[in-house]
Amino acid sequence: ERTNFEELARTVCPTTPAELARVLAGSARDAAGVHRDLTLARYAFLVEAGHNPAIRRQVAETGSRVGAWFAAWMRLIGSRDPGHQDVVSNYVTGLVLHQLAMPDPAFDPTDRLTALLESLVEPAGSGAAESAGRGAS
Repeated sequence: ERTNFEELARTVCPTTPAELARVLAGSARDAAGVHRDLTLARYAFLVEAGHNPAIRRQVAETGSRVGAWFAAWMRLIGSRDPGHQDVVSNYVTGLVLHQLAMPDPAFDPTDRLTALLESLVEPAGSGAAESAGRGAS
C-alpha cells in the first residue's frame, strides 16, 4: 500500500481543487475496489493501533508521511491553512471506510471531493488574496 501511495505522490502535481479531487477519488475507488483486501487489512491495523502502543507508533510514522503529501497537495491548490490536510485526509478515509462497509457499485466521490476542496481554498482574485497582496505593497 505504501508503494501505491508513494507512486501516486511522485506522479501527481494537482494545481486546482478539481484536479486533486479527481486524483483522490480515483485513489478512493482503487482502495475500495482493486485494493479492497489491502485496505481492509490497513483499517484492521489502525483499529489494533488503538490497543497496541508499538503499532500506534508505526501508524503515526506512516501517517505523518501521508500527511506531508496531503499538505503539499493542499498548498499546490492554494490552501493556506495547514489544518485542511487533516480535513481532507479524514474525509477520504471516511469515504473509503463507508464504501468498504456498504459497497455502492456507482461509487464516485469526485463531485463531493471537489466541493469540499473548493470550500477550503479561496479562489484566486478573491477578497482575502487581494487583501494579502495589498498588505504587502
